[in-house]
Amino acid sequence: MGGSSESEVPLLLPLPLPLAKESNQREDGGWWGEATAEAGRLAALAAPMIAVALLQLMMQLISTIMVGHLGEVPLAGAAIATEEEQGVIVVVVIEVVVVVDVVR
Repeated sequence: MGGSSESEVPLLLPLPLPLAKESNQREDGGWWGEATAEAGRLAALAAPMIAVALLQLMMQLISTIMVGHLGEVPLAGAAIATEEEQGVIVVVVIEVVVVVDVVR
């Protein structure tokens, strides 16, 4: 191929200094250092998803509290709607399991 400047660019960039130190510490720390480093990276990846889940839960809670001011019947309806929203996934999974079991 023509030896263009595009092919000369490395695919992987060198590690920044803090990450390079972390990899050296993992070698010295053994499996425990490697496990804690992996847990830290996993926590950093999962933090936004955890925040979204907590915010959605808070939104449902605040909505239920607001509907509770309207009376008992609207509160009961909101509680059923909230449970239905969370329960639909469970029902679908159960139906899939039953269908797969019947097909066998």
